[in-house]
Amino acid sequence: MHLRRRRSFLFKPISLLLLQAILILIVISPGFGAVKKINVLLVTIDTLRADHLGVYSGKTGLTPEIDEWAQKAVVFKRAFAQATTTLPAHASILLGVTPLYHGVHENGTFYIQDELLTLAEHLQQHGWKTGAFVGAYPLDSRFGLDQGFAVYDDEYGSQNFDNHDYVERRAEVVVDKALSWLAKANEPWFLWIHCYDPHQPYEPPAPFSHKFPSSPYAGEVAYVSYQLGRLFSWLNRSGFTDDTIVILTGDHGEGLGDHGERTHGYFAYNSTLWIPLIIYAPGVKPHQVESFVSHQDIFPTVCDLLELPIPADVQGKSLKTGLKGRKIKESIIYFESLYPYYSRGWAPLRGLIIDHQKYIDSPIPELYDLNNDFHEEKNIITASRWTDLRKKLEDYKRKNSSSLAEGAEFKKKDPEVSRRLRSLGYLAQGSSPPSINFSAANDVKTMLAFENRIEEAWQMANKGQIEEAISILNQVRKAKPELDATYTRLSLLYKKQGQLEEALRVLEQGREALPISYEIFSNYVSLLLDLRRYQEVVQVINSSSLRQSKSDPELWNYLGVAYGHLGEFESAVKAYDLALSLDSDYPVAAANRGVAATFLYRQTGKEEWFDLAHDSFNLAIKADENFVTAYNGLAFLYHLAGDRQRAIEAWEKAVEINPDFGPALYNLGLAYLQQGQKDKALSWFLNYKEKFFDSLRQEEKKKLEELINQCQSKK
Repeated sequence: MHLRRRRSFLFKPISLLLLQAILILIVISPGFGAVKKINVLLVTIDTLRADHLGVYSGKTGLTPEIDEWAQKAVVFKRAFAQATTTLPAHASILLGVTPLYHGVHENGTFYIQDELLTLAEHLQQHGWKTGAFVGAYPLDSRFGLDQGFAVYDDEYGSQNFDNHDYVERRAEVVVDKALSWLAKANEPWFLWIHCYDPHQPYEPPAPFSHKFPSSPYAGEVAYVSYQLGRLFSWLNRSGFTDDTIVILTGDHGEGLGDHGERTHGYFAYNSTLWIPLIIYAPGVKPHQVESFVSHQDIFPTVCDLLELPIPADVQGKSLKTGLKGRKIKESIIYFESLYPYYSRGWAPLRGLIIDHQKYIDSPIPELYDLNNDFHEEKNIITASRWTDLRKKLEDYKRKNSSSLAEGAEFKKKDPEVSRRLRSLGYLAQGSSPPSINFSAANDVKTMLAFENRIEEAWQMANKGQIEEAISILNQVRKAKPELDATYTRLSLLYKKQGQLEEALRVLEQGREALPISYEIFSNYVSLLLDLRRYQEVVQVINSSSLRQSKSDPELWNYLGVAYGHLGEFESAVKAYDLALSLDSDYPVAAANRGVAATFLYRQTGKEEWFDLAHDSFNLAIKADENFVTAYNGLAFLYHLAGDRQRAIEAWEKAVEINPDFGPALYNLGLAYLQQGQKDKALSWFLNYKEKFFDSLRQEEKKKLEELINQCQSKK
């Protein structure tokens, strides 16, 4: 290892014979770390409050599997995140630097740049096999954390505008895939497992939903602990316990109502900033550490334990002394919560933890003594302290920022993406939050109270109290027109009631009041599609200056849909190409590109369009083997090419996956009828009639009856 070579120069020359003897001893002795490289397992649990683990709260029964593992490990009792949202927090974990350096400040609109060295890259360069299995969209490979991972499994499904919660997959699936990888991986390996389940919405599976009916969040945490128990058991059974470093942490916590914050991403109180950090290392005695540490310390700690050089750019400090039971020299901890600033234009929120005192910088500043007030109930800020602490924060920012941070806003690294953007007439460079003098009026503490009113109205609407909910939302909109959620929630309520034009009017008002809100913009595009105003969809997307739109494959898929309905199939293909360049395994965009290329093949007869359609449908099926729409499209393509047998096989596969998939039932009837197999055709038509007849228009019913009569005819 490079570090060992550099250290050798510290010693005086010795005889060649003695040196050779030492080298032989190093090779054959089982007691030296150089004999066998140690594996590394990193487990991150999304939205995990430290006080929901028994090892932190002292309460038993919720997380027995994690607690049992922690009995073998070192538990850091005061560990903190650098950010309160998923991607920025994980960036600090895997890069060993703060958001000031890596520049990632919120989910979805920033990415980890190639110039930054991830822990995976560092280990890979030194011979570790690398794999990652993540649970949800915020850690999609498009955002750059895949750097250094030979396998980066983010196959959790597709995100779309109509689902305002991130698409995810359960911990059971993530752990199963990780175990399959481990069974084949050569040592040494570095594995990262990310479980998203405790994130809102809280929907634990049975039996955890029954065990924790009054706290579904606790049920999600218990479920993840159970699934990780399978992983820990595998490590024990497989004999990896003695040569694997295991690090378990949360990316951030969850408000659960503390300080008025229901979820996370707004404040930076300890309910969301304090995270568990549990490190198991072979040969290290279990104990607890009270020192204040942070996410950026994980990278250098791994390097130190593996006796690898710590890259010069890493800002964190190794915790190896703490693992050995010695006192840790604490550092200043920087943190931020900038989702409201970048997404909504609210006042930014940043801060420092210095000598166990926590300063929160915002228009309404706060200071807490964490030794005596860890739950931050007594603000001890004074005017003189505020002046001093603001200066310290500015000094820290200046000394610890990087010029790279300015380039982290999502500008896709592949120049081909830029070319495709230009080919669609999309030349915008993106927009940033406005630079204004923030005041108490747009402090997060002020704004979140109104946000909570919006959530209360939404809960009322879910209980059927629609008119009352609309009244509350309109009151909030009048008081705080800069809150984007009032417009999107009002629009959704009107949409549910079938008042699409009124829903659109609300969103138009929102766009005028908040032109930087991507939430309003994306809802507006979706509603225009619902209204079949395709030309407007094209105009709105192509003229957008919002930075988020450049990184959103769903938006470009929507543009392709609009072009397709306008009959501009080549433009549709370009839009789908762009969507797939942003997310190469996006099955909906792949299937839609297949449909557009199929129409072009039908129009021109050119084989290049057949090939593109064929490849696109198969790409969609590869990404989602149960995607019936892709099988239906592939069948239609075969039918156009005159290959009726393969068309029938594809339609039958679609029905095998979904017996109630109407288009395939109907098309199978037509295909068999064209082959003269009337009995089979009749069976499919009758199946289709039984399931869909009542929902058909009159002319469709008439056509179906004619086809059935034709099958029953003896001619």
